[in-house]
Amino acid sequence: MIAGRLAVLLPPHPTPETQEVAERLARELACEIQPRRGRTVSGLLREGYEGVVVVSPDRVAYHRVPGAEPFFYHPGLAKNRIGCLRRGEPDTLVRAAELGPGMTFLDATLGKATDATVAAHVVGDEGHVDGIEWHPVVAAVVREGLRRTAVEGRALALAMARVNVTTGDHEALLSALPDGAYDVVYFDPFFAEQVEGSADMTPLRQVGQHAPVTAVATQQAQRVARSRVVHKVRVDRAQPVYLEGWELVRGKRRIGYRVWHA
Repeated sequence: MIAGRLAVLLPPHPTPETQEVAERLARELACEIQPRRGRTVSGLLREGYEGVVVVSPDRVAYHRVPGAEPFFYHPGLAKNRIGCLRRGEPDTLVRAAELGPGMTFLDATLGKATDATVAAHVVGDEGHVDGIEWHPVVAAVVREGLRRTAVEGRALALAMARVNVTTGDHEALLSALPDGAYDVVYFDPFFAEQVEGSADMTPLRQVGQHAPVTAVATQQAQRVARSRVVHKVRVDRAQPVYLEGWELVRGKRRIGYRVWHA
């Protein structure tokens, strides 16, 4: 998943907290910690590092492409969507998945954890939300962000704290799960073309897993899901053959969800 060396770069004036975060990331990613001492991200990348994880007091950011916006965790649209749900307004994913309190939800393509956070708000303390992220650095950055990002609103903070992050290949991990392990299994793969108005996804697109969800993965999801499997799609583009016959729930901006019912 990661070719070459990876470094965790400390801030210019590390605090006990930032030092602890750096050490935790270095252990998880099996990489080295570099003190700042005038060193820059661009300089480390020129030295041959495949990527640099920069630890700051307020966030953790993954730099891989020189001069490009790094990948870092932000709750993004989860804040607005949870706000809408609290006002009684519908959410298309929640409707497609028929999510409710106490349910279990597996996001097999976690990414920035936006959908998982919304799901965690809906299922509440009695429910359970797990997310699988293929890229170990993305998983680590999102896990730290969910833990440490200060946000306004108790509902959002509680939802973020409920999301559990696992690193790995979703097909293999689904295959290892027992039948009916979750109420809902969810897939949100990258689209071949970036959707207009989703520029905040660009940093993730630069580092994330672009391989499509396989028919084997969806078959395993159907075995694992007690209620339904939900697969995000572009309604104006050709869709995988394995989704034929699945219900289509339309959303906004040419986005929809194919739903398989158990």
